[in-house]
Amino acid sequence: MVVLLYKSVYVDYFHLKNEKSSIPTTKTSLWNSTKTLYEYDDGKPTIEVIEILPNCGLQTICSDNAFPIHIYTGKNKTDFPRLCIMGKYVISFNRTAGGRGINVAVIDSTTYTIMDVKNFDTYEYNSSNLDDWLDHMVKVGDVVIFFTFDEASKKLTKNTRNLLYSMGSGKIQDLWYRCQWFMVTQKGIQGITPYEKISYSHKNNWANVLDEKLCVPFQIKGNPIVFDDSSNHQLSFCNTTFDEYTGYCNESNEHTGSDKYGFTRSDEFRESRRTTPSRLLDRTE
Repeated sequence: MVVLLYKSVYVDYFHLKNEKSSIPTTKTSLWNSTKTLYEYDDGKPTIEVIEILPNCGLQTICSDNAFPIHIYTGKNKTDFPRLCIMGKYVISFNRTAGGRGINVAVIDSTTYTIMDVKNFDTYEYNSSNLDDWLDHMVKVGDVVIFFTFDEASKKLTKNTRNLLYSMGSGKIQDLWYRCQWFMVTQKGIQGITPYEKISYSHKNNWANVLDEKLCVPFQIKGNPIVFDDSSNHQLSFCNTTFDEYTGYCNESNEHTGSDKYGFTRSDEFRESRRTTPSRLLDRTE
């Protein structure tokens, strides 16, 4: 009785969120299928639904103006990441949609449609293709989910970090070798998204896994920019790491003013954080 009531409530919630969607969804496909495809008629990507989990495992139903997600970054390169959006895992124990580097999903905030799921291997390839995709394929107002798997910092360029900063990240400049990071934001956001976390690596080991279940509003309000002092993770990192990080460790960790975005790290600091981890990778891949 309780299970049936829960499913009924969730299905009503799910259909409410998809009333405007171009993707037809039925109770049969929702509850009896383990694999579904989102198919588009206008040449857009086909998105595979690998697994169905009501409410993405959240204990409470999200409000009418929000939707549930589950982000799991993986403990190491053999523990594959997972991403659930509105009860549907679109990344889960396969490598067709997700993989090493930065994984991204885009949700249209007006039609409640998952528009695309992509992977950018920023360990192996320069991240300029991520820049181009965000500039040309993601619309203002789209909700965008970013999260890392395995190693994502080696070829994540200064330009990409600044672009992600402009999209609401307050932590992307701190992403180094084998850190874990996720951000849920909205293109065009003012300020810093409240839906962002980073877990820091230590002595070339993978950082602690990020495993988060959230209700995300379709209209994300940014938080004001604030200044921060040198943090405990920076002090711990600098006390135990290699000499190559002296450029970062000697820098103040305070944000400085930026004409465009309100604050940013100094160029020297960002450059040292971008390039230093890559010099370690050849030894520790």
